[in-house]
Amino acid sequence: MGVIASLDDRDVAVEAGERATCTVRLHNDGRTVDTFTLDVLGEDVVEWASVEPESVNVFPGDDAVAVITFAPPRSADVPCGTKDFALRIMAQEDTDGSVIEEGTVEVLGFSEVAAELVPRTARGARTARTKLAVDNFGNGPVTVQFTGKDESGAVAFSFKPVQTVVEGGTTQLIPVRMKMKQRFLTGQPKTVPVEIGLTASDGTKLDTAGVVVQPALLPRWFPKALTFLVAGVILVAVLGPTFFDDRPKSKAVAMAKTDSGADGKGAAGGAGNQTPPSPGTQQSPSAPPPGQQPAGGDTGQGQNQNQGAGQAPAAGAGGSGGGAANGGANGSGGASNSGGANSSGGTGGSGGSAAKPPAGGGARTTSENIRIPGRGTTDSSGFLTSSRKVGAGESITVPEVVVSNQPGSAGTLQIRKNGTVLLSLDLATTPTSYRKQFPAPVTFKAGDSIVVAVQCKAESGTCTPSALFPAKVTKG
Repeated sequence: MGVIASLDDRDVAVEAGERATCTVRLHNDGRTVDTFTLDVLGEDVVEWASVEPESVNVFPGDDAVAVITFAPPRSADVPCGTKDFALRIMAQEDTDGSVIEEGTVEVLGFSEVAAELVPRTARGARTARTKLAVDNFGNGPVTVQFTGKDESGAVAFSFKPVQTVVEGGTTQLIPVRMKMKQRFLTGQPKTVPVEIGLTASDGTKLDTAGVVVQPALLPRWFPKALTFLVAGVILVAVLGPTFFDDRPKSKAVAMAKTDSGADGKGAAGGAGNQTPPSPGTQQSPSAPPPGQQPAGGDTGQGQNQNQGAGQAPAAGAGGSGGGAANGGANGSGGASNSGGANSSGGTGGSGGSAAKPPAGGGARTTSENIRIPGRGTTDSSGFLTSSRKVGAGESITVPEVVVSNQPGSAGTLQIRKNGTVLLSLDLATTPTSYRKQFPAPVTFKAGDSIVVAVQCKAESGTCTPSALFPAKVTKG
């Protein structure tokens, strides 16, 4: 025959982390002593189910007892629920008499919930956001719901979702939105402590602490930037008319414009301010007196025609015709006429046509870029110079210099006014383009020289720097 096996309890319940047993009875209904080997089958339980003894000898007609032990670990790796198992009894002598007994074991669930804010510090002027990480280290699902609070009441909390189910052995990230009820434009950031509460379906309650940092609506640099902006507007309003004024800045140019305007008005006045003839006086176009040339034009003759009325031309009329020194002399001659005699004042008009322009009226200033190339060789023990000499009646004002340097040059470059050194540069450390502004604009007068002096070092070979001077050139 074989073996007869029976389980005392085919449905076993056990808590994770605990132990539960089930007894199995074996009866040898064969005619010989037989050895029975026992083992537990079942994919879900084989790792934590065992039977003792694993082998037992039973005489014919006798009984034996074995115990099955179930010890699931307290871990999320063993989900809660009902698991199927089987006990296999194999007879060594009568192999055809082997049997299998089946049963179930229910693993009860447990929950272990933890929560953490990620990140713990949230930042926002209007709204701050963070996430609540909910971990379920248990072997079964758990339902959790969330609340938020702060002692000051300055924060409104919202969760999405407000309630959720977290499966065993999983983690969920719950978005948390915190809206600030009060805002401020400027000032130091405010720190608000907050607490996120969690309530689980198994009765677990957790409070997770965090911090909300609320900065001002306007950034810190805004007040300074606004101050600089206002200062810039005021500066432009005050200095703008100075830069955009088209009136001449040079006194010489202003005097030249004034003198040229006065000359134009004087010429017009010489023709328009003649003394009108008295009523009844006839004006006869008489020929010029003997020995006098008719040069002087209509102005001289018109003034001499006043002799019939016995009137002399005014000194101003003669002066406007003469213009310069000759005009003054002729004007006084015109003023000496009396009665009906002819006056030499008419000749004053002819002297006026030959007058020269006033001295100093032609000065003008222009902008010019003066480039002076420099050259030095190691064959020379001293400086090699290049220069620009200021011509007669000319002055040059230089506010700065731009030096162009060849890479690999080594030596010294000097900018001089005649023999005075204004600037000295080491070519080895001078960049390829170097701009230097003088402490005050340097003025070169007539006869002065703008000198560029170069001395090369042996390791450099030939140095070919050059100097560019943005200058104001005044002539006249």
